[in-house]
Amino acid sequence: MSVNSFADELRARSDEAIAALFQVRPDLLFPVPTDLSVLSARANSTPSLMRALESLNKFQLEVLTATCILNEPFSKAELLSITTTDAGDELLRLWAAALVYKDGSKFRLPGNLRHL
Repeated sequence: MSVNSFADELRARSDEAIAALFQVRPDLLFPVPTDLSVLSARANSTPSLMRALESLNKFQLEVLTATCILNEPFSKAELLSITTTDAGDELLRLWAAALVYKDGSKFRLPGNLRHL
């Protein structure tokens, strides 16, 4: 299944995954978003992305930077081919933080993230 947008992918996430997103990016919760479209817009906003980037450790930032090099959608295997095997676990953490999103079995970056 191919996802059309970041908002669509957030809509497809489980309640548990959305709760985990709020734990790692609490700024997305205040004020409480009225729906998942509002949440996706907020999660893709420059101020929220900047806060999220500031919370990453060096390795997470390096993995995220590596994703910016790849053509979208990119696979986990493509990421691992230019990084280390540990990057696979970080990719899942970046997904949990909505710094990458799934497009079927591949991944994409939220639109504003590439600009940052």
